[in-house]
Amino acid sequence: IPSNFVLTVVGDLKKDQLVPYVKTLFGAFPVSGNKIPVVAPEPPLTKFREAHLNRPGAQTHLVIGYLGVGLKSRDNPPMALIKTALAGQGGRLFTQLRDKQSLAYAITAFRSPGLETGVFGAYLACDPSKTAVATEAIFKELDEIREKGLTKKELEGAKSYLLGNLLIGLQTNGSQAMQMALDELYGLGYNNLPRFIRDIKAVSLDDIKGAAQKIIVPGRYVLVTVGPGQQKGK
Repeated sequence: IPSNFVLTVVGDLKKDQLVPYVKTLFGAFPVSGNKIPVVAPEPPLTKFREAHLNRPGAQTHLVIGYLGVGLKSRDNPPMALIKTALAGQGGRLFTQLRDKQSLAYAITAFRSPGLETGVFGAYLACDPSKTAVATEAIFKELDEIREKGLTKKELEGAKSYLLGNLLIGLQTNGSQAMQMALDELYGLGYNNLPRFIRDIKAVSLDDIKGAAQKIIVPGRYVLVTVGPGQQKGK
């Protein structure tokens, strides 16, 4: 709908020349009365849900998902840091389950905050014979995060890594324009980035633990496995 789009421009341009030109291109677009529909929130999980696809093969793939947080939630920055601390080759999941216990071929954490809610979870691929042990091990690490949060070293490392990658990804005019456009569309404001950076820097160990206890709730998750044999949830 033309009246609902956002245009962002980043570069060596003068506003007094750009604005009149943009108006000649888009000023005559009709205004629509259509509004973004209100979607009913996903009800909270009261127990775990499980699905298994029996597929013969050399690996089992497992995904654990929890209802996450929205973009405007005060728990969004802490959950971003929890995901960062868990994911990647230097993350807790990789270190504990792959390096130390040799339980997974691949393992990571993921998150996707939305306008109203989001998702947080973990993924692993393992030898089918190790599925049960690997499942217990990944839940153990998630429970540890819920009960104890992150260490000070993990938190500082996650902040440095997240902010460093964020700024590296915004080195071009195009990437900056995209970030500003999305933030404006999401209702965060085109100038949200400095605020998000401040919020990340301000996250405390207590913030991490508080967010984890709201999201990583025992028995309130979805578990999906694809591989040979059967798999039961925790």
